[in-house]
Amino acid sequence: MTEIGKLNRRVTFRRRDGTTDAAGQPSEIWVVAFKRWANIAGTSGLKTITGAPGGVSSSVTQYSIRLRRTADVTDDMRAECGGVVYRIISIQQDESDLRWTDLVCQVGAAGA
Repeated sequence: MTEIGKLNRRVTFRRRDGTTDAAGQPSEIWVVAFKRWANIAGTSGLKTITGAPGGVSSSVTQYSIRLRRTADVTDDMRAECGGVVYRIISIQQDESDLRWTDLVCQVGAAGA
């Protein structure tokens, strides 16, 4: 169980926002949605994705981000902390004591 004092990382959550560039063309940027205190833990170490085009392998590291229970996070957002971008894969709400939201995230490979 994570205690409140272990929420020791300030995490920025970003969402995509459609805008137009200087030439008037549609463009997407990532804008700050909110910031929360969280705990970040590596859950599976280094994994390798195989079967990529041309037989190229790329490394992906999985993380768990735990924060106080919230419905504000969606899986089309990303989390950022210390210059690292975490792609949110799934969101799990703590249904036993209603204290936490756990995010399964990846760093590396496609789309992060």
